[in-house]
Amino acid sequence: MVLVYLSMIEGPEDRNKFEIVYQQYKSLMYYVAYRILREERDAEDAVHNAFVRIAEHIDKISEPVCPKTRAFVVLIAVSYTHLRAHE
Repeated sequence: MVLVYLSMIEGPEDRNKFEIVYQQYKSLMYYVAYRILREERDAEDAVHNAFVRIAEHIDKISEPVCPKTRAFVVLIAVSYTHLRAHE
């Protein structure tokens, strides 16, 4: 699945940064989405959409593993989770 996101990103440095973010936060993002939606498929969709958004804005992340990045990815996951909940 990560290859889909990486194909959206130009440059090896940004791809590497995204891979780190993906590995570090995918479980947390799913946990957050599932706790809100209580539906596995909907949580997966919300996380997928969140990662698409992160890939589009990977340049906004300076340090892949830090509290600021953690807050950023969780905020995006929550946003897409709420969008999914209101569909």
